[in-house]
Amino acid sequence: WIEQGAEYKTHWAFIPPVQPEIPVHEGDSIWGNNEIDAFVLDKFKEKTNLQIVSDKENRIYHRTMKREHKLSFLKSIASGKEHKAERGILALLDD
Repeated sequence: WIEQGAEYKTHWAFIPPVQPEIPVHEGDSIWGNNEIDAFVLDKFKEKTNLQIVSDKENRIYHRTMKREHKLSFLKSIASGKEHKAERGILALLDD
């Protein structure tokens, strides 16, 4: 088949491994702890247009969402008895 024009390549098992260059992401040092994370972030950025946020920004976002859910929940309460029970649940969420 080679004489008929097929392309011949060395079998992958006989090709020596090559250390890939570790991707560098300026400004994204907040994410990842090792070289593997740099490769994951590289693929993530390649396939999505999402932005990486710091832990501080993430906590602020979750705190804000939690507060909005509480307000929405409190507005939907119909009676005082339900309100008392729900306050207990919300107090647990605050911890």
